[in-house]
Amino acid sequence: MTREESRAQASGRVAYERARLASELMVDPEWVRRYHGGDPRQAYDRLTAVLFADLCGLATAEEMVRLYRSVPEAQWVEHRWDVRRLLAEWRAGR
Repeated sequence: MTREESRAQASGRVAYERARLASELMVDPEWVRRYHGGDPRQAYDRLTAVLFADLCGLATAEEMVRLYRSVPEAQWVEHRWDVRRLLAEWRAGR
């Protein structure tokens, strides 16, 4: 594996962990209420800006949470943590 491939996989693993964190936050109604006035859309918008800005519009926090919840970790590993590929396959299968 090249150095670039290794870094890309590490980046994908980090995106997976951020999606896990966003998923955990979004199921906490107290967090959504306290910090976003109870508005899930506002919460997702903030998470997109804070956790997923580096994806440069590739996916919103809501999409990343849905991807995280829909795709088992084993499939992320099988796809070498390739967020673009996982998103493309997930979107095609919706």
